[in-house]
Amino acid sequence: MHPTPTTDPPQFAVQSKDPVDAALDWARHIGHKVPFICAANEKRAGGDWETGVVGYEERLCRRSTLSATLSNVAPESEEENYPIPVEGGIWSPTVGTARPDPARDVGL
Repeated sequence: MHPTPTTDPPQFAVQSKDPVDAALDWARHIGHKVPFICAANEKRAGGDWETGVVGYEERLCRRSTLSATLSNVAPESEEENYPIPVEGGIWSPTVGTARPDPARDVGL
């Protein structure tokens, strides 16, 4: 059964763990995708993820396809994704994760 906005209140959790792992664990627990909010660099897709910066968005870009989805504007759009307006955001429903948390030794 999927929640409906009229009958089920939102569920929130505060956890001390990697946010990507937390979202993936929660999605497995409830049986469907969950939204993931990431504060973004307003000028560049992924911020400085390619230079090794260890910020939140940068770490997420190294573990997923976020940078690629932010960089590619939808074909039907006439606007660019960047710069992001102060009160704006970008919806990226097709981001996939590929790598485990780099803080864990997975012995590949």
